[in-house]
Amino acid sequence: MEIGNSEQENLTRHRATDWDAVWSTTGEQILFESDRDGIRDLYLMNADGSNVRRVFRKAIYRADPTWAPDGKQIAYVHMNFEIPSFVIYIATLGKQKEAPLIRWS
Repeated sequence: MEIGNSEQENLTRHRATDWDAVWSTTGEQILFESDRDGIRDLYLMNADGSNVRRVFRKAIYRADPTWAPDGKQIAYVHMNFEIPSFVIYIATLGKQKEAPLIRWS
């Protein structure tokens, strides 16, 4: 959607369900969650909808993404359905590095 224009456009153009899209701090990328690979996980795309890619190599349940103010890290929730428990993680984009921040069950 362009500023000043109320027309919405589907940028992901995929039959899967996509949720919780958040703009990067620069406005160049959009972080979102999708079940397009059979499990709810995080994806990035350019602001125009091009270059859609999964954030992490290994697909696990990740949801509720948000950007760090510097735009270099993201935070998200991982749910372990076996226990059940929730963990909030912080991850550095491009490094496949994740660190747990808070855990609760």
